[in-house]
Amino acid sequence: MTVFEAYITNLGKYAEGQLVGETLKFPATTEEVQSLLKNIGVDGVRYEEFFITAFDGDVMGLYDYLTEYENLDELNHLAHLISELDSDEIETLEAVLNKGDHRRIFMEQERNSNRNAELAMEQNGNMIDGIINNLPVPPSEKKPLDKVREHPPKRRSREREER
Repeated sequence: MTVFEAYITNLGKYAEGQLVGETLKFPATTEEVQSLLKNIGVDGVRYEEFFITAFDGDVMGLYDYLTEYENLDELNHLAHLISELDSDEIETLEAVLNKGDHRRIFMEQERNSNRNAELAMEQNGNMIDGIINNLPVPPSEKKPLDKVREHPPKRRSREREER
């Protein structure tokens, strides 16, 4: 069962002025993906990159969230997941996609995760700085004046000096 299709285009040939591409139906087998890439000239040597110029399928709103540089393995995984949904679940998915709230939620979660990571790094950095700055200096690293300050020379009494 085809969930959606994508028109895959050879990026290198496109840059040279040629539109070379084919439609790939998802979910796809490894052999189908490799065959398509071979047919459009993406050999991993001269031409390594591709992009997606069009999407088509029955899931309303899905294509608003897909870009021209999607990973084919991830698209295939998405197609497998969608293919396991029943019609009611697909309607729910479409409602969520059309509402658009899920993007805001994911972006907020990502922003919070990034901020938490930044705070943790800052706290750990301050803790490490505090530990390093408060370490005792090994005797071999002390300067000669430090030794004098720790053990000042004893003063002679005047009687000894007069003798």
